[in-house]
Amino acid sequence: MTLAAALELLYNSVNSLLLPRLVRWHGVGLAYMWERQRELLRLFLVVGVLVTVAVVLIAPPLLHRLLGPEFGPAIVVFQVLAGARVVAFWGQIFAWGLAASKQDGAYLLASSLGMVCSVPLNLAAVGRWVCSVSRASASCPSAW
Repeated sequence: MTLAAALELLYNSVNSLLLPRLVRWHGVGLAYMWERQRELLRLFLVVGVLVTVAVVLIAPPLLHRLLGPEFGPAIVVFQVLAGARVVAFWGQIFAWGLAASKQDGAYLLASSLGMVCSVPLNLAAVGRWVCSVSRASASCPSAW
């Protein structure tokens, strides 16, 4: 998880530079700001895919060497988290845009809807898998 947090820190550092630009672009006009955000998304899609592919490919040998073979199952978890972080990286472009255009209510609604959808979908999608990976854990209900 700490390695995924490092990846998130990298993405958040890049995204934190966006707000002043978005506020300036919003001053030119909302249509201009949205067009610039779409341009940024295209750039961030390329960067995010390249970084994620590199991290996913390098994770098995690197983590095996750093942590040993006992942590083999954690590699897949890290790779999934790396994929999740890149999606947040892309979404943050538009989240900052909502803040720059003073649409905080829309940002709160979008974030809340994302959470309401994400939590049950994650539980449904990975619940069984998590229990099979962590057989030693007594916290997994047998109903999964």
